[in-house]
Amino acid sequence: MTVHDGAIPAQRKFNQEYCCRQVVPVVGVISEEVAMRCMGVIVNSDEVAAIFAQPLQRFLEARGHSHKDVMWETGQGPGLPYRLHFFQSQDERDPICWGLTAGILIQAARLALDREPEFSIDPPGSRPYTDIIHDGSVVRYVE
Repeated sequence: MTVHDGAIPAQRKFNQEYCCRQVVPVVGVISEEVAMRCMGVIVNSDEVAAIFAQPLQRFLEARGHSHKDVMWETGQGPGLPYRLHFFQSQDERDPICWGLTAGILIQAARLALDREPEFSIDPPGSRPYTDIIHDGSVVRYVE
């Protein structure tokens, strides 16, 4: 995570192998004017399903949140328990986001707002999902 204007303490960071992908989220603050200009941005539809704007605290609220507990196949041995998070749009027709995007936004909100979500992040009895990594051949927990 990149820190701008001291919004998130530098010692707090994401696991860069977050959820078995090499993903480095970048967080910044933009003005409403810049945000409005960005709404006309052309995106790679293979990578971006939609552009949306939501207050960050939204990703710590139970309202509009749901989840599904799954076993993440490791490639060797039993799967790892993992909770997929879903956030509904305000009209609750379609999810705003889910999976990796939802997990990144939960983590960003926890770090930026220094508070925990109103819902459980991980399945009962499992290690934190931020401990799940991909070492190039198998999915495993950080040792």
